[in-house]
Amino acid sequence: MGSSEQATDLEVELAAFLHNPPEGLGKSEHFWNIVSMLWGPKSTKPFLRHPWAERMCASACENNYVAVSGCGSCVTGHTRILNPITGEQPTIQELCETNTAPIVMTMKGPARAGVPFLKGREDLYRVTLRNGTSFESTASHRVLTPRGYVHVSDLRPDSLLLGYEPRHRQSISGNDLLNRARDLVSPVAVSSITRTGCKYFYDIQVPIHHHYFAEGSIHHNSGKTDFFAVWAIVNWLAAPKDTLVFCTSTSLKESGKRIWGSVKAYYTSAGLEGVGKLVESLHIIRTNDGSGVFNDKEGISCIAGEKKDEKDAIGKLIGAKNKRVFLIADELPELTEAILTAGLSNLALNPYFQLIALGNFKSIFDAFGVFARPKKGYGSITVDDKEWETEHGICLHLDGMKSPNITEGKDRWPGIYNSKNLANHRKDYGPDSAEFWRMCRSFPTPEGRENVLFSDVDFMRGDAHAPAVWLEPPTKCISADPAFTTDGDKFAVIVGLFGRNNNGLPTLEIKGYRYVHENISLTKAGEPRDVQTARQLSEIAREEHCLPENVGVDCSGPGGLAFGSILSAVWSSRYLPVKFGEKPSERLVSEEDSKRCDEAFHNKVTELWAIGRHFVRAGQIKGLPGEIAKELTARRYETVKGIAMKMKVESKRDMKSRVGFSPDGADAFLILVELCRERFGFTPGAMNGMPKVSKRTDWIDQCNAAHEIYNPANSYVDA
Repeated sequence: MGSSEQATDLEVELAAFLHNPPEGLGKSEHFWNIVSMLWGPKSTKPFLRHPWAERMCASACENNYVAVSGCGSCVTGHTRILNPITGEQPTIQELCETNTAPIVMTMKGPARAGVPFLKGREDLYRVTLRNGTSFESTASHRVLTPRGYVHVSDLRPDSLLLGYEPRHRQSISGNDLLNRARDLVSPVAVSSITRTGCKYFYDIQVPIHHHYFAEGSIHHNSGKTDFFAVWAIVNWLAAPKDTLVFCTSTSLKESGKRIWGSVKAYYTSAGLEGVGKLVESLHIIRTNDGSGVFNDKEGISCIAGEKKDEKDAIGKLIGAKNKRVFLIADELPELTEAILTAGLSNLALNPYFQLIALGNFKSIFDAFGVFARPKKGYGSITVDDKEWETEHGICLHLDGMKSPNITEGKDRWPGIYNSKNLANHRKDYGPDSAEFWRMCRSFPTPEGRENVLFSDVDFMRGDAHAPAVWLEPPTKCISADPAFTTDGDKFAVIVGLFGRNNNGLPTLEIKGYRYVHENISLTKAGEPRDVQTARQLSEIAREEHCLPENVGVDCSGPGGLAFGSILSAVWSSRYLPVKFGEKPSERLVSEEDSKRCDEAFHNKVTELWAIGRHFVRAGQIKGLPGEIAKELTARRYETVKGIAMKMKVESKRDMKSRVGFSPDGADAFLILVELCRERFGFTPGAMNGMPKVSKRTDWIDQCNAAHEIYNPANSYVDA
């Protein structure tokens, strides 16, 4: 760690940070003193203290549960990366697509970089140098100049960069390569800077060195989770034998591009090898127990959090025990919600536990949206709120419009949202688009995307996730989508309740959501899959005391018709068959839209999806599970020409090809809506979620309607 005097100072600061004595400077200031010692200006990986980092630090020091919802640099796909050993210069896109981790040239010689990755789409700029070389990058990309790294947006014609001669010299190795790196570098002036349009761009991580030679210039790689990488290391250093830190990534393959890559870089630059041991192959930093033995029960570990890795990840989290346990869930919107559940239920049993969730706001129903949910609901906050209390702790809102670089009118803080980012996002997406609100404001868009039927705002307005409050006992109903007959993935079954809420508004509440599975052993024994699943559906209906006529089933296409026939044979024919491929009905779209469904929609499936949105917005849907909401917000639609313009949703097959999953749960939910329309006359109410004033003037009629006698046999008699 340096000299003994420095080590002593560091130990004092670490102890003060850990115990936070009343007479001390405060936990935050001790943290920043430690950061200054380990990653100060002379470090190979300096950390910049900026206003947003100070906000994150203060919240992390004071809360055990912190969500950080925030906005976010990089080169075009055809940028060529110099291999100093072979002289080859493959493009960064080629390296990404072939999953190749290249050898790159740095100021200290050749180094192995991580696999490049596609980072996004943004306005790119071509920087042409006087030596004839050029490169394309984002405005916030950093390149090396005689006065240090600067953003491309700060360059002007005649600005000096440290350029290099992009030619390979044969028979050079070892120290000669290091000398060659220094010899090739010289100042070169910028000739011109031109905007080349909105394109996809890539990034690459170079551990320790954090720069690389490409297209005649020296480029700096970037990351947005550096603060919590440093937070993880400092907390571990404060009590190495008593601390276990987990960092998540979407997958171990991608971990070097996420927070784990930053953890490794800061750990290596701080010279902490005596305290811990980095084991690259296991994605772990083990702790020295004091005798030279390194223990992985303490330290810092990376786990994969994608759905496919859920079982392994949960196994590691459930068995984790120590005096101090931290879970830093990076990119939580992309991870399984089981990660969140394991943290809140199992890891929280340790003597000290802290959960940090990082994400760019995507949905109120994904894992991050659930964790960041305001204590009083999403309807209680606005985009102007800088933070809010959650059910567990606090959520910081890092709004790009309020970035220090924006509010101060000057881009003085590199690495956080700046004026160029804002200008590009406004131009590329438009200030009212969902993409702008996600990438810049990190908050649900007021209206949602134009080509998607459902948005988070719809669910917020209708308070769709809240339970129903009933005016009278509701009726049990069930829907089923045997999706494997129609390009789906799973056989989804939903149990609901239909009745009038405490405002007298007809309401549907989701009470249960499950999948029916084929038993392979029974199939091998001769019982067909459809017979098994039909029998299981009938058993669910009996268990729920639901009449057959209050069950709706998707009978679309030949497969659906065959399943319907089997269901009639093994149970009852009184269920409601729903056929997505039929023509739209002649019903009115809603009480506020006098157009008929067959005039507004291309087919039945479009009618069901569009009408479902009306019910959600009117506040007539309650208890909606997050998984179903996610599927609802994913399906797109288009307007098709005919005698009149009509809405048409994309096919289930096209949606699955585009997003990787099928809307089986959403379809089952909409079948339940259709059942209630058909059996109970369910109609979308007022768009603001409140029932319309009754047109009745006879007070006796009103009293009779309010005191209708409820017959339990209508809902719960076994069939």
